[in-house]
Amino acid sequence: MKATKFVTFAALLLFIKLGNENTTSTHVETSKTKSDSNIQEDGGLSAQDLEGLIEQAKIMAMNIGLITRTNAHKDKNDVAEFVPFTLFPSPFPRKLFLQAYNIQKEMNLLYFLISLDHKFLEETLQTVAETNENVRGMLGIFKKVNEEGNKQPITLVLERSDYMAHVNKNENEQNFELKQIEVNIGPMGGPARADRIAKIHRHLMQKTRHDLTNMPENDASTIIAMGLYMAWKSFGDPEAIMVVVAGRMYQNFEQHQLSQKIQEMSDYQIKIAHLSLAECGKELTLDENDFILRYNGKAVALVYHKTFVIKPTQEQLNARLKIERSTAIKCPTVALELACTKKVQQALALPGVLERFITNKEVVASIRSTFAGLWGLEKDDEETRQIIEDAIENPDNYVLKPSEEGGGNNFWGEEISQKLRTFDPSERAAHILMQRLYPMPMKNFLVRPFKPVKLEEVVSELSIYGFLLGNAREKSVQSNERRGFMLRTKLENTTEGGIGAGGGLWGLEKDDEETRQIIEDAIENPDNYVLKPSEEGGGNNFWGEEISQKLRTFDPSERAAHILMQRLYPMPMKNFLVRPFKPVKLEEVVSELSIYGFLLGNAREKSVQSNERRGFMLRTKLENTTEGGIGAGGGFHDSIYLF
Repeated sequence: MKATKFVTFAALLLFIKLGNENTTSTHVETSKTKSDSNIQEDGGLSAQDLEGLIEQAKIMAMNIGLITRTNAHKDKNDVAEFVPFTLFPSPFPRKLFLQAYNIQKEMNLLYFLISLDHKFLEETLQTVAETNENVRGMLGIFKKVNEEGNKQPITLVLERSDYMAHVNKNENEQNFELKQIEVNIGPMGGPARADRIAKIHRHLMQKTRHDLTNMPENDASTIIAMGLYMAWKSFGDPEAIMVVVAGRMYQNFEQHQLSQKIQEMSDYQIKIAHLSLAECGKELTLDENDFILRYNGKAVALVYHKTFVIKPTQEQLNARLKIERSTAIKCPTVALELACTKKVQQALALPGVLERFITNKEVVASIRSTFAGLWGLEKDDEETRQIIEDAIENPDNYVLKPSEEGGGNNFWGEEISQKLRTFDPSERAAHILMQRLYPMPMKNFLVRPFKPVKLEEVVSELSIYGFLLGNAREKSVQSNERRGFMLRTKLENTTEGGIGAGGGLWGLEKDDEETRQIIEDAIENPDNYVLKPSEEGGGNNFWGEEISQKLRTFDPSERAAHILMQRLYPMPMKNFLVRPFKPVKLEEVVSELSIYGFLLGNAREKSVQSNERRGFMLRTKLENTTEGGIGAGGGFHDSIYLF
């Protein structure tokens, strides 16, 4: 699909014109006023009209629950502010949206099957476990449960697949390509918020007399609630409860919005307890005779881990082991959590690995087409040295990522060079290099609490939701669904927030030829990569010249603790970003698409009871943002307008 320099919301609104190859300015003449309005670059609407839309959007956000706790009162429900969002839906190529949506069921099934391949997981994560305590602890639980025997074969895979509309720049033209950033299983944010921002955008579109046919319906939270409800029901005890492991989350309101939807779906049969992992260790009991997990005397049917603990204590690991040994259905299981690490994502990009799990050649080709460059760094061969050297020299071409699950803790630019130069072998092996992607740029108004709203350059990330319910013992699938999406938009120059994370991943723990080559390339061409630590979390990535510096100075262990990720360049566009207490203006943004899904299976029988995909999320941020997700103020909840 051919790209434009900036994709704007042109056809949609009065104030933005659709850009083309030669466009340098993507909005029409601004209507100037002498008022003290917070609106900047309103692009054709009067400041009064635009201010009115922004205030209506803020009020609606508060009314419908698009809210979060405030920084000043993170542990209190008494005070709330609206979640940052774009004023209008951001454009995303219809062809790429459908491509992401159509393969979500296959993605659900893929990760279910990976979780059943114990040998593959142990071999793939062995080098990461040497330096990463969390992976080492999870592998220990994984092995102990397998040795003892899995007490619960029913498996639920809740999945959100994240993508970018990457701008592939050729000599004569630019094309859009769908590139995978990461896959999230179990803990994932956004579905309830994605539903709500879609309502706001549809309301504003109708209010400004625009057609809604290019705005896909979004029901992301339903697919997540459905997967959890079906898993609970599969346990077979209507008196058994569901435990949500999250503790005192900053995103407390969304957590309870999802719980409410589950209870409504079950006609309030499901009783839900919210506990931290530490509280699970103290308050959950395991019967060593029948291995039933109980809370206050009630059997636990389902344990839903809403968040991952980045660096668990021994007490928390013991709590996780207690849960894994029980008959409760786990979402996710430790096996699924290990399957969702960046290291496994990088391994899947290697020749022949996808075919280990999927025999359909067309499906393999469809999934592989979304992969960007990915390099493991555990080897000390010529190829690995070359890619590290290239990331050091050209860090802006890469993202250095930790090998664990989730987004964040990545290195970008000069940080990549610095880390790759100083990593010791074990640190290098704990990371991968990923080709840096460049999402489609656009402009939008970003609305944030207590900040002025202006038109800014942003990029977006698309997420598609789904679930699979299966039986691991029988390797059977009961249900496999996809529904809903999320678009996350952020400032174009933001690297974190799930937006600039990239699609190609390379582990750096090896010292073979392949790893040397990717390191050399990252040193020479750091703008093509992002250098990331192997651990989960947010930020700590290296970009640009920092990649070259790090790759030159890393000792082997430091290098092994990072990954190189291809630097992605998402499709640029423009939108209004709405933030509390900040002026709203039209800004250049990019977006990230997430797809949700779940799988419920039986690990012992290696069967799938249910495999579902449904729901998506779009996160948008300023185009030039590198770090910072939605919770950090760098990303904005968004919805999709197909073109």
